[in-house]
Amino acid sequence: MLEERFLQDTVGRGKLVNHPCPPYALAWATSSIVAAGCDRKIVAYGKEGHVLQTFDYSRDPQEREFTTAAASPGGQSVVLGSYDRLRVINWSPRRSIWEEAKPKEIANLYTVTALAWKRDGSRLCAGTLCGAVEQFDCCLRRSIYRNKFELTYVGPSQVIVKNLASGTRVVLKSHYGYEVEEVKILGKERYLVAHTSDTLLLGDLNTNRLSEVAWQGSGGNEKYFFENENVCMIFNAGELTLVEYGSNDTLGSVRTEFMNPHLISRDREGRNGREQLCSGGLFSGFALQVAKTHGGVNAHKHVSYLWAESLGGEAAVRLLHKLGLLEAAIDHAAENCSFEFAFELCRLALKHKTPEIHLRYAMYLEDEGRFEEAEAEFIRAGKPREAVLMFVHNQDWEAAQRVAEAHDPDSVAEVLVGQARGALEEKDFQKAEGLLLRAQRPGMALSYYKEAGLWSDALRICKDYVPGQLEALQEEYEREATKKGGRGAEGLVEQARQWEQAGEYGRAVDCYLKVRGSGSSSPVERCWMKAAELSIKFLPPQRSLEVVRAVGPQLTGIGKHSAAAELYLNLDLVKEAIDAFIEGEEWNKAKRVAKELDPRYEDYVDQHYKGFLKSQGKVDSLVGVDVVAALDLYAEQGQWDKCIETATNQNYKILHKYVALYATHLIREGGYAQALALYVQHGGPANPQNFNIYKRIFSDMVSSPGTNSAEAYHSWADLRDVLFNLCENLVKSSEANSAAHEEFETMLLIAHYYATRSAAQSVTQLETVAARLSVSLLRHTQLLPADKAFYEAGTAAKAVGWENMAFIFLNRFLDLTDAIEEGTLDALDHSDFQGTDIPFEVSLPAQQHVPEAQREEIRDWVLTVSMDQRLEQVLPQDERGTYEASLVAVSTGVRALPCLITGYPILRNKIEFKRPGKAADKDNWNKFLMAIKTSHSPVCQDVLKFISQWCGGLPSISFSFQ
Repeated sequence: MLEERFLQDTVGRGKLVNHPCPPYALAWATSSIVAAGCDRKIVAYGKEGHVLQTFDYSRDPQEREFTTAAASPGGQSVVLGSYDRLRVINWSPRRSIWEEAKPKEIANLYTVTALAWKRDGSRLCAGTLCGAVEQFDCCLRRSIYRNKFELTYVGPSQVIVKNLASGTRVVLKSHYGYEVEEVKILGKERYLVAHTSDTLLLGDLNTNRLSEVAWQGSGGNEKYFFENENVCMIFNAGELTLVEYGSNDTLGSVRTEFMNPHLISRDREGRNGREQLCSGGLFSGFALQVAKTHGGVNAHKHVSYLWAESLGGEAAVRLLHKLGLLEAAIDHAAENCSFEFAFELCRLALKHKTPEIHLRYAMYLEDEGRFEEAEAEFIRAGKPREAVLMFVHNQDWEAAQRVAEAHDPDSVAEVLVGQARGALEEKDFQKAEGLLLRAQRPGMALSYYKEAGLWSDALRICKDYVPGQLEALQEEYEREATKKGGRGAEGLVEQARQWEQAGEYGRAVDCYLKVRGSGSSSPVERCWMKAAELSIKFLPPQRSLEVVRAVGPQLTGIGKHSAAAELYLNLDLVKEAIDAFIEGEEWNKAKRVAKELDPRYEDYVDQHYKGFLKSQGKVDSLVGVDVVAALDLYAEQGQWDKCIETATNQNYKILHKYVALYATHLIREGGYAQALALYVQHGGPANPQNFNIYKRIFSDMVSSPGTNSAEAYHSWADLRDVLFNLCENLVKSSEANSAAHEEFETMLLIAHYYATRSAAQSVTQLETVAARLSVSLLRHTQLLPADKAFYEAGTAAKAVGWENMAFIFLNRFLDLTDAIEEGTLDALDHSDFQGTDIPFEVSLPAQQHVPEAQREEIRDWVLTVSMDQRLEQVLPQDERGTYEASLVAVSTGVRALPCLITGYPILRNKIEFKRPGKAADKDNWNKFLMAIKTSHSPVCQDVLKFISQWCGGLPSISFSFQ
């Protein structure tokens, strides 16, 4: 019991609420009292004692009793301790509900006995029964602002701003509990600005003076001026507002809609007593007074500028001349990107300053990435070289050269040199050489070739363009070659040829093998091949084997797989040759070598080929090698149409494996209708592993909205036909007469009722047949969403004038909707359905199946009817003294057969079919046949066709209307 609690703002002392168990964990939070205890439930009560929300963990086997609770300083978070766990709930101002956060699990923490928050809400300490004390960092989110400040959102309405350099902290908080949106730090990183939905937060980080003033959102279009240390000036939507740091009221605000200096009035606002000055002549009266008094010189200049900007044209020029601020205003406009105003002032008064503004505008456009516009402005400013440099910086060589040639010929060479540097970074030496020669810089080309070690190119350039340096360059090359041993690759090749001519093949091979190069260099490849050929021809077998094993991987490394394989085959290295062909993806050659030279490797090649096809996603090719692997890959890639099409050409078992996989995928995506279509097309095998799929399709369809209509017939007929096919298959299987078989027979009967109902809904004279089917379906609510079934039965009964039944069914529907909201069926009263075959024990629907608007209509109707004294609020009975739609008689327990047309019990005039247990009431059967005859309804004819197939033919009976 929560009692004797002093509630200062509500009821004083006295009992507030009876809690169902001792509230060991108790916390006073935002608009709520949160209580929890040994029943493992967390309850949030309102200030009047009513239950706002309940979090029920009583069914969680891992949860134990709650022992302590603590609300955050701002009251918007509550932490509750139990065993090895801390649970957190957070108040959402936008949704006005408590939301559950992810619990903190701490193994071996044991029972939490004490909790305490740090005053700013950034830390939480927890004490345990075993004497341990744990400290936790608490925040909703944390971010770094410009690498200088850390913003920690400890609650929706509270942010801690920490200066990373000095470590100082400021707590920014909405005193009204509004959620703080994005925080900005402006004015040379000294002043805080943040919005909530209804207020504006301002703060001075140096003095820790914070303000929160009423403010209607304007999309963040405000302009702030921080030149004064005491007052912030805010210009927004034609209104200037002054806010003193540390004060939660504005000093004043002035509107600029009218520019008549004589129209000044005062308007005192009743709610907060703030005086607002509305002035047609904003700056002639109050504004410049305020700016000078509270803002100083800079504020005065800003206000003057804003006044001039609002005037525009000659009036702005005259004002700025009068104040002596014309040139300063032009500079200020450019600094604040108001270039149109700056150009206007230059045009009217200071034409000599126009090129400077063009230059500043060009630099602004360059920063914005608007390079073509920037180019034009640079040229208007008389600074074409700046445009050239801009394009060079962005490596737009074509544009740079175009501007240089047209406006600054001296820059052409620089553009070519810059372009050459880019080509050198890409290792495109030939292109770089051409550009440097066009720029008449052969010396630079020479230096780059030397740095890259391309001495032959360096010597060529030197000989053609700077022959005077040729001798010195040759000497330098000789010195470098000596340092590297011989003359590099060329020297090794020359030396190898000499050894070969002298018959020293071993040494020749060694020299060839030492030649190295980058990429798939043809000269290097030729050297390696020459080494292999010489070793095979002239060297001992062991040495030639070593050489080929060394050369082979080098050749495959540069993509010469066939050449490597040929070398291996020269020495009968079959597997190595096959591996080389496989690595080069030359599968036919690999297969031919295996088949002709060593059949043991045929399977080896096939396995690698399958793996290759799978890794490359070449499923169509894989089909011919390993169809199951191909089908698996189709499924993995989501190519389900291809998968099913290919599987159709395989045996029945393989086909239905992938049909089941596809159906499962569709169901997960909410596509039960497409899954049903699969089984309409391919049939429903009696595989036990498919049973859950069939049940899920059935469950999804009976729960789906929009199916209580004539238009839904074909969907219901599809479900009926698939279930009929399944039941026929079950009869022939080991699952015959099993519990699963019986359940699917019941589902078939339900699908038949739904299909017949949709058919009847298409013919006016069968309206009562459709209503009876909706009523009959109530005996199967253990397999149907109960609220939907009672709603459909009640509205159908209401439509045909059976008000007693309609009232009872719709009243039951309302009880079920309340039970869904409460999460339990315990409160249901079953007295209206005693002695009927409508089940009491049904599953609680997970969600409402009828929209709120329709539920409200039903509530109004039931309330109206309940006031009608003429209405008998009981279900109608028949001659058995039993509810007319019940199959089982109350007094005798005898079960009547259900009519195939209406689902109602058959008491007389029975028409029996060949299949046992299948019958129809004669009157309703004749009524259905007559409707077909008069309406020619194709869907009703389809129902008749199905009944014939299901029941072993139609009875040979003429119409009878006795």
